[in-house]
Amino acid sequence: MSLNKAFLSLLQKGAEQQARLARRKKTCAESEFKQFLGLWNEEEAAVFDKSLKDQREIDTEQWS
Repeated sequence: MSLNKAFLSLLQKGAEQQARLARRKKTCAESEFKQFLGLWNEEEAAVFDKSLKDQREIDTEQWS
């Protein structure tokens, strides 16, 4: 692969990634759940995550 082709390939990949990020950001901004985004501080989020810890563990005996 020539240096020009390699450069153009990297440039295209970077542009595609930027477009994906822009679409994702737009989707979040237009979300029907927008009113709920960013309402918890770190401590509240940690308490919530801790309360779900047992639900997130896989019981291997049930899946054997």
